[in-house]
Amino acid sequence: MSRAARLDLKGFFYHVISRGQRKNPIFFSRKDYDKFVKILDNVLAETDIELFAFCLMRNHFHLLVRRNDTHLHRFMKLLNTRYAVYFNHEYGCVGHVFQDRYKSFIVMNERYLSYLKEYIHNNPLRKGVVEKAEQYRYSSAAFYAKGNYAYSQLNLSNIFEHPGYDDRIDPTYQIFGIPESNGVLGSFEEYLVLEKRLSGREAGKYIERRKQFAKPLEKMLSVMIQEKGYSIEDLKLLRWNREFKKDLIPIIRTLVKLGYGRTDISKAIGRSRGWINQLLKY
Repeated sequence: MSRAARLDLKGFFYHVISRGQRKNPIFFSRKDYDKFVKILDNVLAETDIELFAFCLMRNHFHLLVRRNDTHLHRFMKLLNTRYAVYFNHEYGCVGHVFQDRYKSFIVMNERYLSYLKEYIHNNPLRKGVVEKAEQYRYSSAAFYAKGNYAYSQLNLSNIFEHPGYDDRIDPTYQIFGIPESNGVLGSFEEYLVLEKRLSGREAGKYIERRKQFAKPLEKMLSVMIQEKGYSIEDLKLLRWNREFKKDLIPIIRTLVKLGYGRTDISKAIGRSRGWINQLLKY
């Protein structure tokens, strides 16, 4: 199976995920975590990649970075290769430490950054490791909550102090003006459904739902309708023109993809489930 081309664009923020081979642990002790952070700090110093958040879990890690002149793939190659050398030497192993290629998701708007930071820091909470994100030693959560954390020597930047960040900006705003219709991850709605495309023998894809951030259906529908230039009141009109129905199709498809039931959607727009099913055939 051919590998999909990876977006590696200067000036963009990226959510990077790298997992252990066959989901095996890549950290067994505090020494391993500390060594990884030291390597990460060195690679950051050697490149112009900016780090804004991180979380190291037992068999994978998350990074929120900004790509400048240094290509993201070079940064990740340096990071993963150096840690793999340490890991194999430390545990007498040979072969790959990390599974396939790292995953990278480009961030297309400002609001996404805030939710992404919270998602990264909440990984230990979802696993039941800690009760509060800032209690977890191996992440940047305490840096944002208290201003200090276990790895204060790490060159970490506060995303909220970045000149391009403004949480008042509408979630449809895009940093560099690239249309969301090109299929690139990064809109607020797309954040709720994180698609990870697998390759090789793991051909196919799966969807991991982020329901803890999901808006109520009515609010989500209202936002998406307004993005198309309509109001929620237009849904109550029985005489919809052809253009409105055409604009409604991708909205309903997105809602279904986000995990909202067709019955709930039909109630929200005042149409039958059968009408929804028929519309989605187009």
